[in-house]
Amino acid sequence: MTIESGLSVTLTIDDEVPAAKDVSASTGATNIDTPIELHDVTALSQVAHATVSGLSDFTATVEGYFDDASDAWFDILKTATSTIVTRTFSWALSSQTLALETLIGRVSYSRARNAEMAVTAEFNLQSGTAPSWA
Repeated sequence: MTIESGLSVTLTIDDEVPAAKDVSASTGATNIDTPIELHDVTALSQVAHATVSGLSDFTATVEGYFDDASDAWFDILKTATSTIVTRTFSWALSSQTLALETLIGRVSYSRARNAEMAVTAEFNLQSGTAPSWA
């Protein structure tokens, strides 16, 4: 087993074309969640919980810095303010990649007291295909 840091994470997100754009240079943090619903199917005759798995899901929150250069953060996310947009989200570390179709559910822009401009975007599973690493 090789333990690695997150220093070599690559994050790519499609633009409107769609063409994958590497936004790693203007991204400060990512959080990926791949939950599976659990359903309690405990019968009256049982003395302990019985559980079965349900649907897989995916959500990601990406925190970055305002970058309005061509093919950068703002360019990729600007259409999400007026309509729900689908984007291919790809997160890679070492030789492991998680790539899937997502909807951008929320984009927020904030300015801190120290004048830092931050961008936060939330991505949600769109395709109905369970997330899987390749």
